[in-house]
Amino acid sequence: MTPAEAAKSVAVLAAAYPNARSSSATFQVYEEMLADLDFDLVKRAISRLVCTSKFLPTIAEIREASADLSLGPSRNAINAWGDVTMAIRRVGYCGSPKFNDPLVADCVRIMGWRNLCLGDSTEMADRARFAELYADMQRKQRLNDLSEPGRLLPEARTHELPARNPLADLAQWVGRPEQGAEAARETDNARIPERRARTGT
Repeated sequence: MTPAEAAKSVAVLAAAYPNARSSSATFQVYEEMLADLDFDLVKRAISRLVCTSKFLPTIAEIREASADLSLGPSRNAINAWGDVTMAIRRVGYCGSPKFNDPLVADCVRIMGWRNLCLGDSTEMADRARFAELYADMQRKQRLNDLSEPGRLLPEARTHELPARNPLADLAQWVGRPEQGAEAARETDNARIPERRARTGT
């Protein structure tokens, strides 16, 4: 997304969580760490989180919600471990197992196929280690796949962005026209002479 779109996304968060103890520096980090994602995707993710989270979502939560929307739910690591146990029974330590899930294959390569088949560790210990490794690798892959091509690292801000009205951004975000807010401001400005006449100023 563009710097302006990133700023708009963060402005919505600021408006939705007015009691969050976050500084302008914090929100600038949000903008930079989300800049590699698609704007419409982040918009949907933030809208979902605002409706379900009582507290300001972290950058990681926004990215994970974006990944779920874009890539679908992540695979359960214990379910993935089932591929390994099935291969152990069918192939054995002398064979070369093949897995449809490339992440399962990567985990098996790291842990060692022979060790999984004949190692001293209990199945429970191997399963726990596999699950942790698989979940970590899957999370990193999903977040990498989520980034827009050519923008794998957040871009540093090179210029100052104009000040925004977070309430107006929030109204536009949820589909309400900004004309209503503008009309309210014009009406209020029109009443200024009347107020001055009453107060004598």
